[in-house]
Amino acid sequence: MEHLIIPTRNYLYVPSFDDTNTTVGFIHFIVSIYFFSCIGNASCGRGTYVHCKAKRGRSTTIAFCYLV
Repeated sequence: MEHLIIPTRNYLYVPSFDDTNTTVGFIHFIVSIYFFSCIGNASCGRGTYVHCKAKRGRSTTIAFCYLV
């Protein structure tokens, strides 16, 4: 399991532009590693999990940026 920790303050704060780029780049890197070893994360029985402790939208911001 690979993981990346980006410390961001709880409540009313969003990840910085640099942290967002780092995190989205990390997700792209991890997905590309598994893409070349099989068809993709889901086909390998793997998933990608993004979360934040306070559940106030930081993880949603990162997931949305990755999808865009």
